[in-house]
Amino acid sequence: MVTMKDLIHKGAWAFLFLSVFLLPLSGETVMVSLKGSHQGVLSAIEGGVMEILFDAGFIVFNGTFHTGSGVYPPLDDFKTAREGGATLLMALETTVKQSSPQEPVLPNSLRFWLLGISDRKILVEGKIEATELQKQDSESWEQYADRWGKEAAKRVVKGYR
Repeated sequence: MVTMKDLIHKGAWAFLFLSVFLLPLSGETVMVSLKGSHQGVLSAIEGGVMEILFDAGFIVFNGTFHTGSGVYPPLDDFKTAREGGATLLMALETTVKQSSPQEPVLPNSLRFWLLGISDRKILVEGKIEATELQKQDSESWEQYADRWGKEAAKRVVKGYR
């Protein structure tokens, strides 16, 4: 006959077993924050970043799009990230170019940082220039901007691990 004590004992061992083996599968949480002057480009970059971070095992959520001047990322981003349960903040700042009014707005440069929330320490940083990441003729501007986000996130993941 199985007693309640036996069930609790077996349940505790099962919980301990699962905790030890599943704990490494849980990912860190990252908030993504972007700064730039073109909402569409920022959205496409954000999509690429979030896809790569998620595929790398991070729990990801988006923050705010910022425009204008001032300290970036602002202290409010760290507060928002902490309140959302993030331990990391990925901040991206982009400049754009438009060759002519008939041409789409495209990323021209992208600076990125991965920062610790608790100490605001820069863990990874870098910059991508348009000369490094040429637009392919077959790409729409959205696909091109998405690729910029993916490239920045790949570099962050590689630098962090």
